[in-house]
Amino acid sequence: MTKPSTIPPKANVKNDLILLFSVPILVILAAIALVYTPRLFANPSYDFIYSSCAGYSCSTNFSVGSDQKIAEEPSNNTSVSADPVLYYYDTSEGSSTNITYTQAREHSLLSSQTAPDDYKLTQENGGSGFLFWSSNSDGTSWYLADGLKKKHIDLRYNDDNYSPVNFIGWVQK
Repeated sequence: MTKPSTIPPKANVKNDLILLFSVPILVILAAIALVYTPRLFANPSYDFIYSSCAGYSCSTNFSVGSDQKIAEEPSNNTSVSADPVLYYYDTSEGSSTNITYTQAREHSLLSSQTAPDDYKLTQENGGSGFLFWSSNSDGTSWYLADGLKKKHIDLRYNDDNYSPVNFIGWVQK
């Protein structure tokens, strides 16, 4: 004698369906929260100066001198392709401005790669993003990062394959 098959009550089927769809949604929401929440708390406060050159090799290199001012150093490379452009990145405005060498010398700079507020200028490569959010079209994104806290920033530079961004120093307050 065979046992008659039992059909689960409708309440159990409904609960199973809710569980089936809610668990993956909760996992996705938790992942999004873990990735994006630290960015909400990123608040870098130190401005910085950087340079960019529209070519493979610049005619001049910049560094921070012993007087904590920007210093020019002629390039030793014989295949110089362009003159560098100096930029001042203002963290409160979230923008870069072209500046002259004379204007850059008006600022006292810290040559450390880490700002006094523990942020670093970092670069991430890769043109893809998470789900529907994509990153920079050329595959390079710049961030001011302090551990998990990071703020995406837009740096101005010549948009070709050979235009490096050269960090010079943090502006002292």
